[in-house]
Amino acid sequence: HDVPRRYAAPPGRRIAAFDGKKVVELFSGSARLARSIAQHGVDCEAWDIIDGPDADLLALRNRKRLLRDMRRGRVVCIWMGFPCTFWSMARRLTHSGPGP
Repeated sequence: HDVPRRYAAPPGRRIAAFDGKKVVELFSGSARLARSIAQHGVDCEAWDIIDGPDADLLALRNRKRLLRDMRRGRVVCIWMGFPCTFWSMARRLTHSGPGP
């Protein structure tokens, strides 16, 4: 599959003001947000290390690619998700809040 994962807005639902632009979801995991935004008319990319080295943001070539798109005005929004395992572990250690 594509890396980073790409989700296109369906024909007929595409929002014209966002043609040639995209939303980027970083540390996306399941990419539910990116898929949902695409269904509402805006193209999206989902980046997560689980997809392999071409989606690894520690790799300079990938950061350059993302920054290039940002500088060219192609990225209208960036969403960064926190790793679920970290926050789940933190809740267990403090015994506060709901479990994972």
